[in-house]
Amino acid sequence: MGGLQWWFFDGLAAAIIIACMAVSGRRGFMKSAMTFAAYILAFAMAFSISTSLGSGLSNGTVKNNNAKKISNELSSTKFTLRVAQEINSMDYGVTVKVSELEEIYNSNKDYNTEIYKYINIVKGRKVEADKERFSQRLHEGYINIMREVLTGNVKKFPVEAALKDIRDNPQKFDDFIPLLLSSDSCDDAAKYIANRYTKKSYTTIISLIAYVIIFVIFFIIFYAFANALIGKGFHNITIPSHVGGALVGIPKGIIMCYFAAIVIRLCAVMGSNTDLYFGFKAIDKTYIFKHLYKYIANNV
Repeated sequence: MGGLQWWFFDGLAAAIIIACMAVSGRRGFMKSAMTFAAYILAFAMAFSISTSLGSGLSNGTVKNNNAKKISNELSSTKFTLRVAQEINSMDYGVTVKVSELEEIYNSNKDYNTEIYKYINIVKGRKVEADKERFSQRLHEGYINIMREVLTGNVKKFPVEAALKDIRDNPQKFDDFIPLLLSSDSCDDAAKYIANRYTKKSYTTIISLIAYVIIFVIFFIIFYAFANALIGKGFHNITIPSHVGGALVGIPKGIIMCYFAAIVIRLCAVMGSNTDLYFGFKAIDKTYIFKHLYKYIANNV
């Protein structure tokens, strides 16, 4: 999917709208207006139910199951040991002690500043020109640790979304570190990860799947019902009726374009191409399709 050109998506949107206009124009205004209700009702039902379902499941069963799996993974991961391994693997040429890191993390001082000072002392000189650069590299180490914790326990999209969150909000992860240091239980840390870092992504996945299924089901039901009400009437379709029907086809086409954007977004987050999780360069270049896709990506 990542290899598709931008014009494919605008071409798809144009083809959908033109097809809806052609079919609706052929059927005339009255038939098209009555079947348009099927589009509206299916859209409304799918939008409302999928949003509630996605939020409910991701905040309940899914989040709890993820927390259990993450807790089991954390129980076999010693955070300070992994941090030491990450620092030792950097090109600083130092070997830090786990006990020293534990002392720093258990203090009330700024972790980044104190670890930076400690490594400078071990090395005998500054390992980086400034603390900010070191903090960035340290947080990349945290990201590597969290990747190991999450991979295999949650889906790929939530993993990448969690890592992006850590990278974009380093202070939030620093505030979370005390939970990772707890020797009593890993449950609180696992619940925090499942709630802050993976819940939103699962809400997106579940909502998209639910929307596609619910829209198709209700569209078939409402469309069949509308056609049953119409029956075989309206044989004498005038030219104004054809024109009116074609105009009704425009909002029908927009709804179907929205459905197509939902399907494409679902394929993106369920796929293995991580470049499509948080952006779609081909769609960004489009004139029409990008507006629907960006709305879905930002709100579903």
